[in-house]
Amino acid sequence: MQTELTSSKMILSIIKWQIFGTLTFRLEPSESKSKTLFNRFVRAVEKQCQLEHNSLAFALRQELGEQTHRFHLHLLMTSLPSHYVNHSFCFWMADAWKKTDKKTCGFSMFRSVQSQHVDYVIKPAMNAYELQRFKDVQFSRSAIKLYVAASTVRPCCPVAGTLPPGA
Repeated sequence: MQTELTSSKMILSIIKWQIFGTLTFRLEPSESKSKTLFNRFVRAVEKQCQLEHNSLAFALRQELGEQTHRFHLHLLMTSLPSHYVNHSFCFWMADAWKKTDKKTCGFSMFRSVQSQHVDYVIKPAMNAYELQRFKDVQFSRSAIKLYVAASTVRPCCPVAGTLPPGA
């Protein structure tokens, strides 16, 4: 667990993230349904930004809410054209998330990344309670490529458990 946390923190700290987001669900989906909805949302963002399929770099963390215990996602994104990193596009993404599945997808919030957002996505699971609330950070292949290109130390082996299926 500590090795995965350290690897995730290293990847998150090297990449210059553009957007932080929180995605919620009206109805709690199965894990496979949440992945399908998230991938559909990513494809909509790529299409809107005229990016190639699977080129959006992201880090994703699943969490159960501290007060409500409701499942939601925290997201960091980069590789967007710079003219899309603005309030207007953040509102577009919030609308796109709801349209992904009107019955299942709920509230979302997006904003430009501040350092505390990166820290929030990687906040360490220090006790049994935190371990139950969080899943490991998942990275898109594009995020891993950015990390490898930006890091001066090449990893000797792939970071275990970092790629979500189909990413």
